[in-house]
Amino acid sequence: MAEQPSEAYVTKFDSFSNRLFAWNGAGQKLCRLAMTTLDVIICTHNRASELDRALAALATQRGSDCLFWSALVVDNGSTDNTADVVEAWRTGGGIPDLRRVVELKAGLTAAHRRGVRETNGSSIAFVDDDNLLAPDWIHSLAEAICAFQGW
Repeated sequence: MAEQPSEAYVTKFDSFSNRLFAWNGAGQKLCRLAMTTLDVIICTHNRASELDRALAALATQRGSDCLFWSALVVDNGSTDNTADVVEAWRTGGGIPDLRRVVELKAGLTAAHRRGVRETNGSSIAFVDDDNLLAPDWIHSLAEAICAFQGW
């Protein structure tokens, strides 16, 4: 996570550097706050056991100071226990801001489109429901995104 100031602070946007900073009451700059966000979208249809393994791998991710990330599962009309798997991970923690939405129109394209409509991050990454991500996948992606954006 981004560095958090240890004292009361206000946030100010610096239009020259295009960054958000925390400032203390004396007008001293304390630290830069992360502004970049990444939404990881996983589309699935009746593959609860594969999804469970993919979410387990996602829960082991090492984050980055320059980026906040969250995850969205797009359930493409599953009739198995996909909803239960997502709910177990949502309440169990380990995956930031995990959400599930249902897309009833069949097909990966419809699920991808729904995922894009449901997110508002500055970056999006699609992950298949059978991908077992390396523990540094988010961190590596975040560092690339932040370097590109000049962080």
